[in-house]
Amino acid sequence: MTGPHFNPFANEPSAVTGSELAILKTVEEGWFVDYKGECPAIEKLAKHISAFANQRGGWLFIGIDEDRQTRRAGSFRGIPISELALILDRVRNAVNQYVSPSLHYSVHTIHGPCAEIGLEAARVILVVSVPEGSNPPYIHKSGRIYRREGDSSEPKAENDRIVLDEMWRKTERANARLLRFFDEAPKRASQGGQTLISHFFILHDPFFVEPPRSIGRKRFVELVTATTTNDLSLSLDMVQPTLDGFYAKAVQSNNPLSSLPSLRWWNGGNFRLSVPMSPLIPVARQRSQLEDSFFESAQPATGGRFRPYDIGIWVALMSALLKIYARIRREAQIDGSAQTKLIIRETEGMTPYLELPSYVKAVTEGFLPVVEEQNIEIPSRTDDRIVQQVAIRADVDGDDSSWLAFVPELVLAVKAMGLPLSPPKDLSEAEERDVVVKFLKAVEKSIQKSMEPTKYYASKSALMG
Repeated sequence: MTGPHFNPFANEPSAVTGSELAILKTVEEGWFVDYKGECPAIEKLAKHISAFANQRGGWLFIGIDEDRQTRRAGSFRGIPISELALILDRVRNAVNQYVSPSLHYSVHTIHGPCAEIGLEAARVILVVSVPEGSNPPYIHKSGRIYRREGDSSEPKAENDRIVLDEMWRKTERANARLLRFFDEAPKRASQGGQTLISHFFILHDPFFVEPPRSIGRKRFVELVTATTTNDLSLSLDMVQPTLDGFYAKAVQSNNPLSSLPSLRWWNGGNFRLSVPMSPLIPVARQRSQLEDSFFESAQPATGGRFRPYDIGIWVALMSALLKIYARIRREAQIDGSAQTKLIIRETEGMTPYLELPSYVKAVTEGFLPVVEEQNIEIPSRTDDRIVQQVAIRADVDGDDSSWLAFVPELVLAVKAMGLPLSPPKDLSEAEERDVVVKFLKAVEKSIQKSMEPTKYYASKSALMG
């Protein structure tokens, strides 16, 4: 993630150690730094974070007292570790609920004991790093636009029209760059015909200004080819270097010139996950029983002129790529939130198919969704946002579970295809995660249990010729 323009440390935020915080005894509060002995109320927290994002970024240290005489770091007393989860929630809610549009940030925790700075055991310091925002102005829930001013520790409401106009122009320039970047992705599948192409962009460095992260080719190959036996996984067995990263593709027994599941990695921290979508096989002897019921109901209703696509396969393959993304992200020590964009091209006239009895039953009873839009985009072109902000939760016990944070984007795409998915609202994070996991398990059950998604995809593609 792009960091603040000023960095008092030798390392990135995620790599800062307790002993390195000692340098803050020489760093004054001001444009880029704010010390808080206690966590501020959520409204003030949002004010400080949005003010940093509206200018050149900055650092908010929670658990460090300011020395009133020198305005530098004084006591490194930290906060009780028992309050850590509550404060992390407060930071997340300050960004998600009190600032618009959403912004990038990262939180790194320093746990005691640390004798170099006097941090005791069972206490922790939070390092909140906020990069310069790519989509200013960031507006506080109060309707005010804040920015840092000189050596003042209190953000000021911005009223200068010239400054505000420059913020808007900056957003327009950043959005134009992003749109050009998205448009450079392949627009058609190499197979041609009715095969669609989908791209899921995950951007941790939307400005493309981060220095390269050192992942050698050998280690990258290990990350993209590792598979597991207890869930759906994917091996990207063809890996080639690019000028600024790597390109990996799941070839297996397929033609390497074909459009196949792939991952593009830019070594500053950006990803493009690509999955082609092939239509269902029309030959009866190659279909499952549920597919037979689907075709028997849908073909007469459309006169046989319909484009059915197996959405379960698409979700499974994209989820498998997300797991690979999580491994690379962890290896590269990328922290903080991400900006996402999901694009499925040439969707007009497609009919989604999901190998679930409940869906096929609805089709037999007369429900048959058909996509009207030429392309599906999340966020859509009618949305004020070019990209979607995703807060990534920390991995749990090293299981790379952070990839689940992106599954709601897949659910939105499935809904955009006409499938009636209506997850409950006002869920806690644990409940939301449970809904996501249940959705994925339902998709997994719709795919042959004995097959990896690559093999299933390859067999379908081979039958298509």
